[in-house]
Amino acid sequence: MEMTVDLDLIDSAFSQREAALCFLSSRMWCIDDGTLRARVKIAHLWFEDFLECLVRVALTMSLPTDNEVAESGYADAGTYLLDLKAQDDREEFVMSHMTGDWQEPRQPVERAVEHLLTLVIRTVETSAKKSPADMILTRKEVGKFRAAAREVMHKHDA
Repeated sequence: MEMTVDLDLIDSAFSQREAALCFLSSRMWCIDDGTLRARVKIAHLWFEDFLECLVRVALTMSLPTDNEVAESGYADAGTYLLDLKAQDDREEFVMSHMTGDWQEPRQPVERAVEHLLTLVIRTVETSAKKSPADMILTRKEVGKFRAAAREVMHKHDA
């Protein structure tokens, strides 16, 4: 849940409610027998659960299709979406791409996941300011992103 906030994925179409539903729907179910192990399973995502959650997020969010990315002239969906945000056009895009419940996906699942992942990578890269936009995350870039996210969280809590 923190990741969706840190990566600025929450918007009018993909709210914290939708993020929570993706999280809850992705967990492996277990019977809460009162043990610490059972509680950890209920409150956390294992790796396989995390992958399931990424797919659910990608299918729930308003993401561009391959054709829209190509027509925009951007290298990938992440750059396209970050530029929309910088120009304050993200909300208009989101509203025009909202999907309803039980609606067919606008694109194949694997394309939606790739677009989500390019957005995640580009977001982390841009937080490192002087890093090259090479779609390769380094420990330094991730560290800068996590430090910035912690700083925002501490300001929010204060």
